[in-house]
Amino acid sequence: MNQKLISVIVPVYNAEQFISETIRSIINQTYTHLELILVNDGSSDKSESIIKEWSMKDDRIKSVNQHNQGPSVTRNTALDHSTGDYVLFVDADDEIKSNTLEQLIKRMFETDLLIFGYENHFDREGEKNNLILPHKEAQYSLESFLPEFGRLFKDNLIHYVWNKCYTKEVIEDIRFDEGIKVGEDLLFNLEIMAKARTVSVSKEVLYIHNWYNSESITTKYHEQLFDYRKLQFEKVRDFLMNYHVYSEANRKIIEKQFFKKYLACLVSLESKEADLTGKEKKRRISQIARVSKEHQLLTYTERTYWEKLVVFLMKHQFVTLLMFTIKGLKIMQDKRRQH
Repeated sequence: MNQKLISVIVPVYNAEQFISETIRSIINQTYTHLELILVNDGSSDKSESIIKEWSMKDDRIKSVNQHNQGPSVTRNTALDHSTGDYVLFVDADDEIKSNTLEQLIKRMFETDLLIFGYENHFDREGEKNNLILPHKEAQYSLESFLPEFGRLFKDNLIHYVWNKCYTKEVIEDIRFDEGIKVGEDLLFNLEIMAKARTVSVSKEVLYIHNWYNSESITTKYHEQLFDYRKLQFEKVRDFLMNYHVYSEANRKIIEKQFFKKYLACLVSLESKEADLTGKEKKRRISQIARVSKEHQLLTYTERTYWEKLVVFLMKHQFVTLLMFTIKGLKIMQDKRRQH
């Protein structure tokens, strides 16, 4: 058997309700040659004591404590402590399938980066679960992979680090940007892809992502959310332009996806947490409309009625009408969530 060591990295912050299930799913793998690195990011609940208890039971577990610094710093700390040939990231409230590491070992033999399918769990009863799978399974050189980028991006297979396995060599000194609070996974992956000689895509479902344990950033107000979305768009666009593949399908998909992200930033201004004056709200609406136009996100034609209305108002900088429109969109969004 290939006895390559897999480093499984789990950043932990106030995860006492879920962390034991996560740890159990990792240490009970059919492939056992692993190190589990748990970094407690200044949790105020019982996470630290739970981690300590588990580390006493299994010498494959490494535990590190630090004061609260956020997920990017926490993952970087774990990378600095990792010694494995391969690296897998797992969130503290998620799980992996019992044969995940065994499958990774089989598939990582001739690749720098593996992208695989995952299962979204939206409720504990399993009634709203769904699978996220790539449209095809293949091994690519970077040049042959990049034309597929847009399709994988649209299917939410590019954004995250937890549906990927990395060789330690391709990561090397690449680290998460500690100044970024939203979308740091995506920026990390762009750096990895720029170095990867080969990228493999698997339709195997190897990860379980529990959405019901977390609160989405898109449903709440975050003061810097639009700045982060703007940075992500510029990084993705520049990455693809650098390889001369920001055209046709890639461009259309990326611009459509980021228009929706920018629209979500507009709607978030109506969240209860925003607490903005009317003047400040108008200023931010005007900024998002202006940047959307500058980024040419208002050009694609496949839109819903409401998107068409928003685009028209953005193009003409009808800020007051935009404000009333996003109020209506927020009301409709909240009603959909209640049902």
